[in-house]
Amino acid sequence: MVMSFSSPDSLFPGGLSGGRPGHICEQAASASTARYLPKGRAPSFFCANSSRSRLKLRRERGILVVHAGKPRKKKKGVHKDVKGDAELQPLKSSFSTNLNWPEFSYDRFQLGNIIGQGSYGDVFEGFDSELRREVAVKRMTKFRESNSVEKTLYKLTREVSLLRAMQGSPYTIRLHDALEDDYSVYIVMELCKGGDLEGLLQDRGRLTEAEAACCMKPIFEFLKACHKESICFGDVKPSNFMLLNADGSDSTMNMKAIDFGCSQRILDGVPLQIRMGTPIFFAPEVFRKWYGVEADCWSTGIMMYLMLSGSFPFWDEEDLVDLTPQDVMKRVITDEIEYPPEIWDNLSPEVNSLVRGLLDKNKSERITARGALEHPWFERFVPNREAARVLNNVVLKGMRERAIQAEV
Repeated sequence: MVMSFSSPDSLFPGGLSGGRPGHICEQAASASTARYLPKGRAPSFFCANSSRSRLKLRRERGILVVHAGKPRKKKKGVHKDVKGDAELQPLKSSFSTNLNWPEFSYDRFQLGNIIGQGSYGDVFEGFDSELRREVAVKRMTKFRESNSVEKTLYKLTREVSLLRAMQGSPYTIRLHDALEDDYSVYIVMELCKGGDLEGLLQDRGRLTEAEAACCMKPIFEFLKACHKESICFGDVKPSNFMLLNADGSDSTMNMKAIDFGCSQRILDGVPLQIRMGTPIFFAPEVFRKWYGVEADCWSTGIMMYLMLSGSFPFWDEEDLVDLTPQDVMKRVITDEIEYPPEIWDNLSPEVNSLVRGLLDKNKSERITARGALEHPWFERFVPNREAARVLNNVVLKGMRERAIQAEV
């Protein structure tokens, strides 16, 4: 069944050009695609909250303590945003906005520069005086234009609940605390200083198979753990996986999944029907609104295709400039994926087999996260833990050296 939409906004609630990006992924579709285009080639509905913007903030803004002491006195009934450029009016509702979480205190936290941005909040570098360590603090408003307070609070509690449920996995960002005040929630997590996978792809373009194997192994391990708990991560893409440190000192390559805002738990085997994530990474069944954890595996196939070829499977560079939501849905559902021989014939048979298996449109035939980890490709490039540890050090050092040379 092929679904059609009368307008782009029906696929991306909130619109794509101007105003707030839709809640479907906190970014427009090309927020991901534009990051891989040459400078000056961003699509017309490129989202301002891009990784390139975040990187600029990291490099050019020093630590600026927003509140060293107690928060500023607020006018009654009005919340002044920390940045001082917005006011959030509490909605008149009998529904309580109190989640019964511990209260956030600026006496405990010092917030530094912004290291991540989304349509519903920001991620700050910070220092937790209670834990005596650097942390990342994700602050999200309880009041959103596109949702009721009840729905917003449900989404916020779901994100924290699923993040907490995955704390047993070494590939999940560490959750230190979940706090609130009258207007926002604050998720306090470990601070990743190694940058995200998207940044590496931006700097490098294509990866070697050894590099890709080192990046993908912890991602599949993470997804295997999620799927065992019947959790669909929902937004598998390079920017949602970060390196804890810059040295890649262990066999996990210190890779961490960082954002559970689009994650959902599958209950009693009933397929999910709410589209969440970034559309250019959507599996065909996500567009049909009847999907499960298999959709995550399709998204890893898109990632691997991008890593190894330097482009997305359904679009060339020219297509990305004018890509529309209808194009994304139509091509993913109806078009066949092409594997240009000048690229894929020069890659191993094993990786060709794995990528094609992940990008099988028949979800019942698609390779699972567990199946990917048992695939001969990983046996060839990451045969054991010690080999992985040594290879990660070499790979990551080489990737960063080449990235530095590219900047010069």
